[in-house]
Amino acid sequence: MMRVEYSFFEVLDLLDKLPWDHHLYLKSESLSGLQVSVLVLNDDDELERDENDEPSYASSKGYRYFLSVADLQDIKENLAIQKPSWSCSDLVIAIDYYHKNDAYFAFDS
Repeated sequence: MMRVEYSFFEVLDLLDKLPWDHHLYLKSESLSGLQVSVLVLNDDDELERDENDEPSYASSKGYRYFLSVADLQDIKENLAIQKPSWSCSDLVIAIDYYHKNDAYFAFDS
């Protein structure tokens, strides 16, 4: 069972190496910066659930569901297609937009 805490910056750095079937949980309600604490775990392995059907391990530590690793990998891929010379800041904008709107951010060409 994988349960690892990172900063959001570390997750972005490791994104291509993280298992696609894992999920991210944030300490805060929204993406407030690269140093926000993130918990990466395999939701399917978590048998103990809270009243909202979230993993008890995550909720007991103050984490809330954010996005799946697969979502983040897809967002990064979409960004690279739109903007081949993207920056970390661009990726954060794209991830935050996707989280709030369930849609990819359209960068101007």
